[in-house]
Amino acid sequence: MSSELEELTKLPLESILYDMDFTKRMATGETIASISLSEFTNLGLVESSSDITLGTPSYLGDIVQIRVSDGTAKESYKVTITITTTLGNTRIGNGLLRVE
Repeated sequence: MSSELEELTKLPLESILYDMDFTKRMATGETIASISLSEFTNLGLVESSSDITLGTPSYLGDIVQIRVSDGTAKESYKVTITITTTLGNTRIGNGLLRVE
């Protein structure tokens, strides 16, 4: 994953899978060994907005997938996933979730 944010848009009542691709951040032969942290930050664009709910993340190859539900219309949330790789590196992916 480059320095760009992985972006996703959903509706408040939707529950969807969010893919975060770490492929561009990996060295040759390096893959995800574990997911150490998944969290979000409510950006506070809407007064008294509710939080999103993150499910348990999983991974296949260099892609982490996490279920995202809830949230407030017109709000945005920064989603952060931290992984450990087979080479012992810690890599952090950031994404932006917009709720319409």
